[in-house]
Amino acid sequence: MAGLTWLKAGLSAGILLSVAVQAEPLMDKLQALTALRADFTQTVLNADGKEVASAAGHLALQRPQSFMLHTTAPDELYLYTRPDGVYYYDAFINQLTIMPLDTLQRSPFALLLQDKSGTAWQDWSVKEVSAGSCYELRPQPGSAAAASGGAAAVSSLQLQFAGAYLSAVTVYFADGNCNRYTLSAQELRAEAEDFACTIPADAEVSDER
Repeated sequence: MAGLTWLKAGLSAGILLSVAVQAEPLMDKLQALTALRADFTQTVLNADGKEVASAAGHLALQRPQSFMLHTTAPDELYLYTRPDGVYYYDAFINQLTIMPLDTLQRSPFALLLQDKSGTAWQDWSVKEVSAGSCYELRPQPGSAAAASGGAAAVSSLQLQFAGAYLSAVTVYFADGNCNRYTLSAQELRAEAEDFACTIPADAEVSDER
């Protein structure tokens, strides 16, 4: 259940950005990401910088709200959207958890599905760390993002780009841990099969909507 624990911790903190001059370059980059698919490697570091977990899989997204995070190693996990909710399937224990659709709006990947007119640009400030290639996001003081999550709250995010391509997403938590996704074999398109997931008929279902 480690994957679901991380998911809920990350989702609780939010991923909303402040509309500010510094945010414009990042918003312009995200406007071009109407769809993408890529392989990913995930590395989890503790507060001492020691690697404590790793994973690999495939990521796909397409606006306005199609999302798939398919972890293939060390365990098979699916996190994906449907019109009626956000689904999390753990193949090892054969359990499906269904959450409200707006849960994804608090995910570190939700900003990739936002356009410039979206309301999800209010609770976070954006700093351009390296022109055109690295951006740091922090929750605004007093915002819901800053107040929620306790030790597991997101303290900052870092988005890195290689040209038009998103190369890495790093999530830093208040307890000093961090979660880094590095993308490879990326394409700025997605197909229907990238979002497919067949759940066994005998799966245990937990509906939290």
